[in-house]
Amino acid sequence: DGVAVTAEALRWYALAVVGYAGIKASAPLFLARGDTRTPMLCSLAGIAANLAVALLAIESLGYRALALAVVVGTALNFLLLRAVGRARYGASSSPGPAYVARVGGGAALMGGAGWGLCRLLGPPGGLLTLALCVGLAGLYFLATALLGLPEARTVAGRAAARLGLQGRRQSPPG
Repeated sequence: DGVAVTAEALRWYALAVVGYAGIKASAPLFLARGDTRTPMLCSLAGIAANLAVALLAIESLGYRALALAVVVGTALNFLLLRAVGRARYGASSSPGPAYVARVGGGAALMGGAGWGLCRLLGPPGGLLTLALCVGLAGLYFLATALLGLPEARTVAGRAAARLGLQGRRQSPPG
């Protein structure tokens, strides 16, 4: 079935979005300093990894090898940008492993819950899709807040302030 094959390929390609987002966030560290060479070299390494994985895995994995190759290439590009950035500009130039683990943990929980709900309920449609997205975003926010992600605390504080829930104190009786 063509739809099932396309869906499977998209699931594999979706993993590459993580690396791609990391590249888009990491490259400006170099570009803002006028360094276009480092992002280009990291990109070339990612392209080489992409080609190597595709050529080595196409026989055994078929079309899945092409998506896996993109995942490996973007991940390598991102990891190289992070490593070089931290080596040149210090640990504050990019989030550390603990931060990445907390974000990854929240994302894994959200993704697992979404996958489980789709398996349980079947493919969502219409308002159920919207409700699922909002609910999963809420789960991600809660998970990252519980894992101590500073941005989650900031968002919660700003939302509370906007809703007038922050800074209210009861007047003492009397």
